[in-house]
Amino acid sequence: MAELKPGDVVELTSGSAKMTVETVGQSDQNANLIAAQCVWFEESAGEVRRAVVAVDALKKVKA
Repeated sequence: MAELKPGDVVELTSGSAKMTVETVGQSDQNANLIAAQCVWFEESAGEVRRAVVAVDALKKVKA
């Protein structure tokens, strides 16, 4: 996996909505896990959503 940085556009390796990386760092819940906080707009709900995802489960995509 390429290094992720804030502003990168990503999706789950299994497919998902396009998300923007807000932060990348060590997980609060598992010291051995590097995770990214991601944000996206959920059109069907009309809301901004956030999730913390392991970087190994993400891939960069074109915006």
